[in-house]
Amino acid sequence: MSSPQLRIYPSYDEPERIVRPEPSMSMKLSDLFPILAEAYRGDYLWIEDFADDRVVVTSDLYELVHAFAQCRPSA
Repeated sequence: MSSPQLRIYPSYDEPERIVRPEPSMSMKLSDLFPILAEAYRGDYLWIEDFADDRVVVTSDLYELVHAFAQCRPSA
């Protein structure tokens, strides 16, 4: 006769951990930008799903974007 196995199930009041895949693809910004711009302008819901995702950029692009954000006139 085998002994019973203990099974642990998460409580329903505990939020589930979201497992996100590691980045595994690369693409040119010139291919990505028009698609993201159109999705943003069109207020597509799926764009919000990725709003908090982090992206890796080269240091020179980071510096340029940071400087542009600081210098552009406010609306």
